[in-house]
Amino acid sequence: MRHIRILRASPALVIAGLALLVSLTGTSVAAVSQLAKNSVGTAQLKSSAVTSPKVKNGSLLRADFKAGQVPAGLRGLTGPEGPAGQAGPAGPAGSAGATGATGPAGPIGQTGPPGADGEDGDDGEDGADGADGAQGPIGPSSVYHTRRAFVSVGEAMPGDEITTYHTLTLPAGSYMAIGTVTAKNTDPTDPDAANCAVIPSEGNPATHAGSAVAGEFVEVTATVAFVLTSGGTVQLRCIGNIPEGAMTRNASTLTAVKVGEVVQQ
Repeated sequence: MRHIRILRASPALVIAGLALLVSLTGTSVAAVSQLAKNSVGTAQLKSSAVTSPKVKNGSLLRADFKAGQVPAGLRGLTGPEGPAGQAGPAGPAGSAGATGATGPAGPIGQTGPPGADGEDGDDGEDGADGADGAQGPIGPSSVYHTRRAFVSVGEAMPGDEITTYHTLTLPAGSYMAIGTVTAKNTDPTDPDAANCAVIPSEGNPATHAGSAVAGEFVEVTATVAFVLTSGGTVQLRCIGNIPEGAMTRNASTLTAVKVGEVVQQ
């Protein structure tokens, strides 16, 4: 920045001015030379006594002039930026702004863990019966059998008591049993008959009767289906038609076949 140099009067210049003033007023030089130091002040100077030629160039300062007498100099260059000042206190909070527009929906979050099972609902109505399935394979079967071989001279079949000829012991299951007796009428004159039954330990028995004329043979067969829930027996029993025992048993068999299921129709 350029400064204007202010001229300030030196002591010598002041004394010279005073001497000039004295000479102009008719006072002798001798009198001037005898002035005491610092004895001349504002009161001793007349108005307009000190003019520009009497002031030494460059001896006055800006403070020696009245305000506004010294023109302003040219604008100097911008100085370096000063350090930042301390931050001021925070101002009061402003009023809330208007609500902004709703933004786009964010991505769907991950599925949370499943909740606890709810209570069981009421049972629904029964559905319609389905079609019958294909028939399964035939299961294994067992055959239980006992017999008396044929003899030409049989034993008498009395008519006053039931005689048990065969017994089969069977495990639990479903069975078909067949009992057969070959009987002969030994009465030479009258026909006679034999009555036989296949009797399981559980279920109803099956009976059958057969008659023969004098001297002839007859085969009596009885068949029964039954179920043993916990095992049991099946027997072949017979009785003659008359107490004298004219009918004889010449042969007999009892067979039981274990089946998958007994279906009564």
